[in-house]
Amino acid sequence: MKKLIISIALVLSAFIANGQNITGKWNGKLNLRGRELTIVFNLKQTANGLVASMDSPDQKVFDLATTAAVFEQSCLKIKIENAGIQYEGTLNQYNQIVGNLTQSGEVFSLNLSNPRISKSKEMTNEPNLAIFKFSIDPAALLSDIID
Repeated sequence: MKKLIISIALVLSAFIANGQNITGKWNGKLNLRGRELTIVFNLKQTANGLVASMDSPDQKVFDLATTAAVFEQSCLKIKIENAGIQYEGTLNQYNQIVGNLTQSGEVFSLNLSNPRISKSKEMTNEPNLAIFKFSIDPAALLSDIID
């Protein structure tokens, strides 16, 4: 019986370890018409669910209370109703949350990273349309094939 309980506990802990833990400080740069603004979401898991607050250190604003924070199926949704702010983003394979912050109807790209858990990949707010930028000399390419 004792072995069975230990086996069940080990299996459950493996499932939990593979789960998505997004607690901690998630930060990114918001580009407001050429001016960058650092945004930090502080996420904590409680018995009642996910709790979040927002910091804007460049504006000296800290612990701005949120009215809702939900993380389901790799999607993070945060609301701050009194400021007209909504954030929605998706956790990707690099442990970065790629999304948009909406305030009073305006939509801004805001990608978040957590240095504690992010895998190595440069974080930008621009879509990654081209991973490699290089030029090929067709003549040199053909000469390599023919030789």
